[in-house]
Amino acid sequence: MRDNCVDGQTCNSDNICADRKTNCGGELFEANEVPPNVLIVLDRSYSMVDPDNNIGNRTRWDIANEAVSTVLTNFDSSIRFGLMLFPSDRQGCDMSFTCQHGAVFIDPQPDNGNQITSFLGATSTCGRICTPIAETLNQLPSYMDRPAYPGLKDASRENYVLLITDGEHCTTCWGDPTDIVRDLRNESPEIKTFVVGFGTDVAGSEQLNMMADAGGTARPGEPRYYQAESAQDLDEALAIISGAVLSCDYALTEVPPNSDELSVYFNNTEVARNAADGWEYNPANNHIVFSGNACTELQSGQVTDLKIIFGCPDDIIIVD
Repeated sequence: MRDNCVDGQTCNSDNICADRKTNCGGELFEANEVPPNVLIVLDRSYSMVDPDNNIGNRTRWDIANEAVSTVLTNFDSSIRFGLMLFPSDRQGCDMSFTCQHGAVFIDPQPDNGNQITSFLGATSTCGRICTPIAETLNQLPSYMDRPAYPGLKDASRENYVLLITDGEHCTTCWGDPTDIVRDLRNESPEIKTFVVGFGTDVAGSEQLNMMADAGGTARPGEPRYYQAESAQDLDEALAIISGAVLSCDYALTEVPPNSDELSVYFNNTEVARNAADGWEYNPANNHIVFSGNACTELQSGQVTDLKIIFGCPDDIIIVD
């Protein structure tokens, strides 16, 4: 969509604008937000339903289900959620051995909220069994190597694991979950891991801290993972994490003839072209990627009008 000006006129079609220029050719580029993949890895071991661990009159499992449902309702349109449960690789929970790993039941895909909520509503928790975090996370490399679906190995978008657990990895089971989280971070593309400890007596807090460090999501201060001791805490933690992963990556619908002539505006204010604290153009995939304060503004909802413009001169004037 181009708008040509004659001397002394202002281009204002679609709010593309320029002034004091002859034959101005400002073009508004359309861009689509690239939603990230977030795989929810949810603990359903016995401690999540043990009455001794209830918060008020509710089990941790019921509260976690409600919190997941809330975050799906609020962010389903902007995040591609998936679901992994552990222990057991069956919805009804097969307790064939103590350190039984979990499984991905729902792949990260667009608009998965209703499917995940319905699935959790029909899911059984497990009996007196360990919390095999390492065994479960260790299933992800083979999951990602499936040729038919990239899973979390999707180079076109950001990829995350969101672990929600009320305890540390069982010491009688195999492996160290911190090492596996570190390996996921070293994948190409990288997979960061958020860690949420749920309950007033979360076991293994230092292990959860180390997992958050290795996953690239450590919070300042202590604990470095997200600690939730109530239903409200859990809602807030999941909302904060979801806000933090909202895409700062936008795919242009057409390739600019000269990327040097691109400019970006937030709410009619130009955003600096700066890889550390602004935006950059990636010619490999025709994406514009925001970083630093610019990314934060997008994730916080402060930006109500995003314009990506090609070809307008430096003294462009945005016309409302």
